[in-house]
Amino acid sequence: MSARILVVDDSATIRKVVGAILSAHGFDPLLAGDGRDALDLLQTEKVDLILLDFVMPRMNGYQFCRELRAHPDHKSLPVVLMSAKSDKIRGQFVQQTGAIDAIAKPFDARGLIAVVEGALKKQEEGRQRPVPEADAMPDEAALDRPSRGFSEMPPHRARAAEELAAALDQIVGPELPPLDGDSLQAAFLRALTPDAMGSLSTLLRVIDFGVNNREVLAGDISVISIAEVLQLLDLQRQSGALSVYTRKREIVLHIRKGNLDWAAFRGLGDEYLLGR
Repeated sequence: MSARILVVDDSATIRKVVGAILSAHGFDPLLAGDGRDALDLLQTEKVDLILLDFVMPRMNGYQFCRELRAHPDHKSLPVVLMSAKSDKIRGQFVQQTGAIDAIAKPFDARGLIAVVEGALKKQEEGRQRPVPEADAMPDEAALDRPSRGFSEMPPHRARAAEELAAALDQIVGPELPPLDGDSLQAAFLRALTPDAMGSLSTLLRVIDFGVNNREVLAGDISVISIAEVLQLLDLQRQSGALSVYTRKREIVLHIRKGNLDWAAFRGLGDEYLLGR
């Protein structure tokens, strides 16, 4: 029987996408819009794992975990945090709630399934972290509060949010009625919180690559250089497309059996061209 996964997130779109990814990989998803809805579902439904968002209305992820740990039938259920929060916030949540793992938004289908399978295996083998008693968990006020604000983003992400708000204004602005005393761009900018940016990025990755994608490498070439990536593809005799991009420029390298066949580009001048 396939494992049943409870997905708890206040974004209906994220719930739908995560549910589709889980279904495509043989899992049985169950969806809830916040912690209160999730607790209600657990009264009648049995699950094997909970994928839990942090910031939600009515009952957030931490409040949900306190309620979960207080219930004798549910206290040992494994929880995986899904959040765009910083490593510090994720680490604190995992430690204080006994969560079995955490995954950072944005994530792709491959990363999500890897975390789910790893968490289920840990639970099966008894390698989960100790589950705290509900009354031993600190008050929520004692925790570092995760920021939702655009102003708290790193500078490069704040600039990206500004550019995204401007782009959305240009795309949908002409189709919408004017706002009273406010610009549509400013409204978009207020809505582009770190959580929202993480959710949008996850959705765009799924749309771009699809649930059953064949993407095998992804990362930051400031950490692993493009030369090393090309060397690996050459050694493995791989064929496919390698996309290297910033916010304004993109190069797609087409590889055949480890050798560069040709390249396409956007946002670069002709002075960078060599051959075709």
